[in-house]
Amino acid sequence: MRTHHPFLSSVLVSTAAGLAFVALPAHAGQPYQIAVKAIHKNEKFEVIGKDEKTGRLVFFGQSRAVDKEVRGKGLWNDSTRTATSRWDMANGYGTGQGFARTEKGGGAVLVEWTGVCYPVGQADGKPLSYCSGGWFVVPGTGTGPFAGIAGGGVWTGTSNADGTFSEEWNGILEQ
Repeated sequence: MRTHHPFLSSVLVSTAAGLAFVALPAHAGQPYQIAVKAIHKNEKFEVIGKDEKTGRLVFFGQSRAVDKEVRGKGLWNDSTRTATSRWDMANGYGTGQGFARTEKGGGAVLVEWTGVCYPVGQADGKPLSYCSGGWFVVPGTGTGPFAGIAGGGVWTGTSNADGTFSEEWNGILEQ
């Protein structure tokens, strides 16, 4: 028989490094599924290290996207997201991690994420990558309409020949 802790419940989140549990307050609202799509446009790109012999590239990046909520309560629909990342790539393979700040209606929330990428071919002579990983809401960061939100999930994405990044993320939230 499984018992329920009166103050905490958990969500299992898949990350590039494995599985993690994200604690959610038991007094939060009913859990609900969320699905969001976005196309990130690069705003900043800073090379930290580059090795021509091995093809390794380590860089920081910042991108911006407008989220389109496909499933959920509408909270993320038309929100603005700024993602800051650190990537370590070699010939299309690599890992990344970062944070994304989502803003809407005078409030904001911070999401932490991690992921892995691998090459999937070329378009217009430019290499394309497929990426996937996990994300979770950083506890206590929600303000305004995001106040009290908790949860996490998984994401997938692909690089596009035009330099943008198409992303989809799914998960379970409580508020």
